[in-house]
Order: sequence, then C-alpha cells, then structure tokens
Amino acid sequence: MGIKEERIVILGGGNGALAFAAFFGSKGQKVRLWEFPEFQKNLEWIYQHHHIQATGILEGMFEVECFENLKEALQGASLIMAVVPAFVHKRLAEEIAPHLEEDTILIINPGRTGGALEVSNILNKRGRRIPIAEAQSLLFACRRRGEGAVHFSGIKNFLRVGVFPAKRTGQVMARLNPILPQFRAVPNVLTTSLGNIGAVFHPASAIHNVGLIQSGRPYNYYLETMTPGVVKIIEEVDRERMAIARAFGAETFSAQTWLYEAYQLMEASLYEMLQSNPAYQEIMGPMDIRARYITEDVPTGLVPMEAFAQIYRISTPTISALISLANTLIGEDYRASGRNLECLGLTGMTLLEMKSFIQEGFAC
Repeated sequence: MGIKEERIVILGGGNGALAFAAFFGSKGQKVRLWEFPEFQKNLEWIYQHHHIQATGILEGMFEVECFENLKEALQGASLIMAVVPAFVHKRLAEEIAPHLEEDTILIINPGRTGGALEVSNILNKRGRRIPIAEAQSLLFACRRRGEGAVHFSGIKNFLRVGVFPAKRTGQVMARLNPILPQFRAVPNVLTTSLGNIGAVFHPASAIHNVGLIQSGRPYNYYLETMTPGVVKIIEEVDRERMAIARAFGAETFSAQTWLYEAYQLMEASLYEMLQSNPAYQEIMGPMDIRARYITEDVPTGLVPMEAFAQIYRISTPTISALISLANTLIGEDYRASGRNLECLGLTGMTLLEMKSFIQEGFAC
C-alpha cells in the first residue's frame, strides 16, 4: 500500500509558517497557506506571487497556494499545520471548528504547554473530535527576511511530538513521519507540554533584560541576554520543570540534553551551549516588552506548568516569581487569563481521571 498523499494546509503567516511552507515545498509537497484576514496585508507579496524564497541552510524558491477564505483553504484538508502564537490557539480552534473533516489531523507547532488540551477542549464543545498532535517546539530556527523570504539558521534533527488522545498516536505518526521524519512520538502530550523549552529560556531572559529590550538598539537575543547570571535563573526554571514532569511520569530531559539532541552541540555547561549554538547566532531580540517571549511563554508556558505543579503540591518558587513579575511588567493577570486547569479542561479531575483522559480522550 502506498503512502497516503496528504493535503497540507498551513495556518499562520509568521516566521514558522513561512518556513514550513518552504520546507514542504523543498520536499515536493503542495501546500496551502492561510493567515488571519487582518494580517494578510503582511503577506501581500506572497499572496500576489504565490512563492516563498528560502535562504540560509535551506535555499530555493517554492510555490505556495494562498487563500483569503478559511473555509476554502480547509476544504479537503487532511493535515492542518497550525503555526501561530499559542495565545491565539483558542481563537484559531473556534474558527476552524465548523470546517474540519473527519480524517483531518491537526498539528500545533508548537503546542507550548497544554496546547493540544486547550484546543481539544474547545473543539469538543463544538462537536469536533479529531486527533491533535503537539510539537514540543518549532522545527526551525528561522526569521522572515523581506517581503517574500524566510531565512533558515537551523533545522532540528528531531522533535518530540505528543498526540491527544494518546491512543491515536500510532495512527497519527504513521501519516506524519513520511513527510516529517524529524518528528518522534512520545507517550502522550504531558511529555511535550512539560518539555516546553521556550518557557524555560525566554521569560527569564526577557524579564531580566527589560533595559536592553527598551534600549532601542539592535541586539542578538541569545548572545546578549543569556548572561551567566540569567542562565542560573534559567537552570532553576529547568529544574522545577523537570520535577513536575517526573511527578506526572512524563519523559524527563534537561535543557542541555535538549540542545544536544536538537542541534548536536558538544556537551558543556548550559551557558556555553547557548552561546555556541550556530542556530542562535543570527537571532535578533525584540524591542518591545510585549514580545512573545513574555506574552506567549508566560501565559501558555509557565502558568500551566505552575498549575500542573499545584496538583502534586510541588514548589515552583522561580517559575511563580517570573509569572508575578510578568504580571507586573505587562499589567495582566496571567494566572486568570492564561492556561489554567479550567482552560485545559482538567478542573475537578482526580489524578487517575486525568491520566485516563489524556490516554482515551473525551467519552462518547
């Protein structure tokens, strides 16, 4: 039996979405691209010319079919690659729900912490129960360059992917691996959610470099913000994250192990690995404190980690302090508006019920 030809739709128009469009194009896969209407103007050149140029470690000009209408973009879709900030996963789930077909698989790139659970909770309320794959992080280190180009500075060697419900993992991976061999299945979405390395790296470095972010000068994010002192805080966040993962029986790995696996770096201190990673050398930092390193990675990363920790009464002083600092800095209550247990559909569940739910999904 031959490999099923997938009809791939990419939702989003940022760095990662364009990178996926170019990546699939380089493999000879036809792709459709859709962006929220208010942001389509940012893709005007691509919408007019139906091409994306890739530079860096992946080079070429690749065709992409662009859509303004979401229903038309999703018609006949078998694989949906959602490549949008995690704080719009809720909106995206609500908008795609009426247009999903039964054999569709949704892949969230990345899910951050609890992405598959949040999206499944929303879709279930609208009568849609499809398997959702959640990538631990974005497959690429990339940045948009100009009107119609995306620059690749790194492509991970492999990436952990969890599926909700976990019982459908084999079915989902059988369709994903022929076109995304870097994706490696893990037992369930607890591993990917509690392996959210973005939430480990970004909030600590951004919050402790507010002066640099607001300085108005260009700077390299990883090289300049991740100083030895900041990395000590990152290491403590990582220890707290791993303690939560161990409590839930999820696959546990350190940030250093992740860097080694993803980029094949020589094993060294976390500070040395962050500073020497070739994929990070060209990544410039934000110039607004409301950047995604805080406004995404705190409410959809640290907040659900803290919530999971409280189930087992695990102390997370560093994670909790960063959430409180972000609330003050941004003027939000991320514990209320972020991915708390209610948002994830886990409120009131016992541990046994939660583990069964993650394996089996919603009851019929």
